[in-house]
Amino acid sequence: MHSDQGISIWFFIGSMLAIYGVLILGSGLYSLAVPPPESQRVALWDLHADIARGLAERVPPFDRALASLIRGLDEAGRLDRTLVAVITEFGRSPRLNRDGGRDHWPGVFSVVLAGGGIPGGRVIGSSTQDGAEPKDRPVSPAMLAALIRHKVGVGLGPLPQLI
Repeated sequence: MHSDQGISIWFFIGSMLAIYGVLILGSGLYSLAVPPPESQRVALWDLHADIARGLAERVPPFDRALASLIRGLDEAGRLDRTLVAVITEFGRSPRLNRDGGRDHWPGVFSVVLAGGGIPGGRVIGSSTQDGAEPKDRPVSPAMLAALIRHKVGVGLGPLPQLI
């Protein structure tokens, strides 16, 4: 693991485990956003350069932490009552830039939802082959927000037909 990113990755994993502990002990609505520590000047996932190395360092620990969180909630019988959402503010450009990274791309992005009554093992929507535009069943940020509000009990209108 690259040393300048190791702190953020382990901070993130520790934060996921801490929120898991809070969820097991209590109940309610929780939100976890994990920024890099102040001492870091590089954003954790904002890979505008050398994306191959960056993802190789970041994805395995994130994948293990997220899988452990979901598995732990399921084993504790809390997954159906807990919505786990992994959401970013942008997708990434379909082509590498000159620095071997990907830039912000608002047209297409991925979201992971687990628990909270969301059926597992589904893919909703797709992009064009080059990843540039929505192709099938596009979901807007407003539709996603409405689904999340509904799942956490603060629905503000009709539930979009996403799942």
